[in-house]
Amino acid sequence: MCLTLPFESFDDNKTRQAFTQNQINEACYVDLRANKDVFESLRKNPKVEYDRKQYSYKAKYGHKEKSELFFNLYVGIQRALLFLT
Repeated sequence: MCLTLPFESFDDNKTRQAFTQNQINEACYVDLRANKDVFESLRKNPKVEYDRKQYSYKAKYGHKEKSELFFNLYVGIQRALLFLT
């Protein structure tokens, strides 16, 4: 089942946006209201965020801004360097 709609460019803002059940149906021809097995599978998927209205990709780390990502990368690199020395 596809959760990302075809876009001209694949930046994070477009490919990780949230989709309603109707948008998924229009893009993938999967009716989540009628197909309860697919609905439950998607709802229980650990990589999918479901807020009772929309489905979206759940990032592994809950970064809100790029600065948080860079900070975690910096800390990881520092730990690796300490481990190597």
